[in-house]
Amino acid sequence: MRFLCRYTIDDYIDAHRLHRKGSLWRRWDRIVGLPLLFICATGGLLIVLSNPRLYRTALPLLALAVFWALLLFVFPRMRIQYVFKRNPHLNQESTIEVSEDGILNENPNMRSQRNWKMFISWAENNRIFMIYSAPNQFLMLPKRSLAVGEADQLRDLLRRKLPGK
Repeated sequence: MRFLCRYTIDDYIDAHRLHRKGSLWRRWDRIVGLPLLFICATGGLLIVLSNPRLYRTALPLLALAVFWALLLFVFPRMRIQYVFKRNPHLNQESTIEVSEDGILNENPNMRSQRNWKMFISWAENNRIFMIYSAPNQFLMLPKRSLAVGEADQLRDLLRRKLPGK
């Protein structure tokens, strides 16, 4: 199977979201941060609503809630966008060929041919396939780049060659 692909920022964000689902440790911010955000925001609002003159008491809680909201939702997306814009490999059209022997990835600046022994696992969501060469390194294969039926063929090949994540 051979296809052309130019990654978009949405592909990169999808890949990071899928990667984060892989372990409890990668989701720590959602497990710890969302409850903390909710507690701080609710506590601050309850203080203000019960007695508006105590708004100064609620300010640290509300400031902490704003800080956690930025930490959970704004800063990660900004970091992903920063990395994507500055990585020339991600901003170029690539030709990816997946076969029984392995994966060939070519773009104007590089050519990488790896056999299946170089990969450790794979993952998939409704928009992207990811093939891991290390716990934090992966090759993205956007499904929008595949022709009709190729996603099923790729999934079958990946199931035969690699363990799922």
